[in-house]
Amino acid sequence: DATTADMLRLYEQSGQSPAFGVTLDTGNPLAVCEDPLQTAVALAPVIRHIHLKDYTIHYAPEGYRLVRCIAGRGVIDFRGILDAVSRNGHEILPGIEVAAQATRTIPFLRSSWWDTFPNADPRNLVAALQTLWEKGRPAHEAYSSAWERGEDSAVVRAEEWRVLRESAEYFTTTMSG
Repeated sequence: DATTADMLRLYEQSGQSPAFGVTLDTGNPLAVCEDPLQTAVALAPVIRHIHLKDYTIHYAPEGYRLVRCIAGRGVIDFRGILDAVSRNGHEILPGIEVAAQATRTIPFLRSSWWDTFPNADPRNLVAALQTLWEKGRPAHEAYSSAWERGEDSAVVRAEEWRVLRESAEYFTTTMSG
């Protein structure tokens, strides 16, 4: 889990080499308590590829949970991210990524979690928390995938294809043009 500052530091260490590039996974900034749009804006000059992935965000006792979902049904501002990156001078062909089947908990309310990010700027947490407050779902809401529920492989496979198919539909209908 790399922060925006980590990526920019690597870019500086490369001597700002034109060979340096970043693949932006649109959901990953939330895993480090950063806002995906702010991350895209900050990294835009060095983004060379994008994984379009969406999450719903759920309150959790220790922070929040990231739960995969069909693109357009979560919290990611795809249009804002694509607009920010479209002006970076690189031809970018984004790919759709279906998030992992396992729900991911971001335990930012545990001080030990922050040990992983000793140089984190706490101001970056503000936008992630605003997303949680504006779009967060209740902690008790059901969120598990078919895989997490232990469903048989046919049910898991059907869910995977549905999430991918409906995500593709979102990008080809809602986001085109």
